[in-house]
Amino acid sequence: MDLVVAVEVVVVVVVVVVVVVGLVVVAAVVVEVVVVVVVVVVVVVVVVVVVVVVVVAAAAAAAAYLLMLEFFWKMLVTKKKNNLSFVVIKFQFNCSPPLFKCIIRYEHISKLE
Repeated sequence: MDLVVAVEVVVVVVVVVVVVVGLVVVAAVVVEVVVVVVVVVVVVVVVVVVVVVVVVAAAAAAAAYLLMLEFFWKMLVTKKKNNLSFVVIKFQFNCSPPLFKCIIRYEHISKLE
């Protein structure tokens, strides 16, 4: 009887060890999958944020550029009506995406005919 009980205890211990090792392996695989999923989600979120920032900055730059062209065109037409021979316009256009601030600097030199 003692031998049978000893064999049963050994079998139970082996089964428990195999189950525990199996659970550890499964847990490691699950943790690895979760880490991979988290990394993929973070990468996707970063890419989406970068794309949105670039698109918004491009839209802001395009809108500011169109407004600037309209302003300069009105200024040219106005100066032309006032009998000015020519208008030289120098402008510096700077749009910084992180702050979405668009700065337009211009200066014009006009001469009478």
